[in-house]
Amino acid sequence: MRIFKLYLFVFMYGVFGLSAQTKEETLEWLNDKLDQNTKIYPLGKFSISIEKDPDYGDIIVITKQLKILGVSTSYFSFLPNTIKDVRLTSKYRTSSEFTDIEFVSKGTTIYDVQTKELKKYVEILWDGSKDDLVRVRKGIIHLLDLLGNKIEQKELFTD
Repeated sequence: MRIFKLYLFVFMYGVFGLSAQTKEETLEWLNDKLDQNTKIYPLGKFSISIEKDPDYGDIIVITKQLKILGVSTSYFSFLPNTIKDVRLTSKYRTSSEFTDIEFVSKGTTIYDVQTKELKKYVEILWDGSKDDLVRVRKGIIHLLDLLGNKIEQKELFTD
């Protein structure tokens, strides 16, 4: 009987995806990767958090710390369901050898807290391996899925 229960558990684990990460685990993993692969100088150190708003629910906040003459911090916030794509791009760089992550909104729905303006795009400038970049992109898409926004993974690289 114990063996049957073990087989049943393994079957359910595989079929129903009980191994999927929670949003807290996904956030922790993403921020660990961002900490390892983004630099405060010259591109900026990035992190992702989720804030609870009583009116709107979960809001994603991207924090960028940049050190040039002093340390400055920028915040970009958006509702998960306003993002239509998370893509890899080199449009923020002078060379196509470097690739970054870009959030693309369905309209101008990404709020820049400093300028108090709405934007269509927000980027995470990457300073790590391509393999980790691709994995982080997939992790961000997984986080959006956990927050109710299923994004189809189309082309990997776009400009």
